[in-house]
Amino acid sequence: MKNSTIILSSINNSLEKAVLNLEKNEDGFFGTIRLYNFKEIPKGILSLGFLVDNEVFKAALSERGKNLFEFEFKTNKSISS
Repeated sequence: MKNSTIILSSINNSLEKAVLNLEKNEDGFFGTIRLYNFKEIPKGILSLGFLVDNEVFKAALSERGKNLFEFEFKTNKSISS
C-alpha cells in the first residue's frame, strides 16, 4: 500500500462523514482526515487509532485548515488495503 483513501460514515446514520487519506513513507504513515457535515468541529486533544497486526498505533490530529486535520505515526509494519 502506498496511498489509500477511505470514506468513514457515522455509526448513527447521520450525515456526518470523514475522508481519510493515508500514505506510507520510510518512517511509517502520514495523512489527512477531512470532516463533512459536522455541526461542531471536535475540540480538545484529538487522535486516531490504527490497528495493525493486532497492535494499536495512536496518531495525534493537528488542525491544518477548516475541517482538515493531519496525522502521522511510525511503524515498519505494512498495512494492506
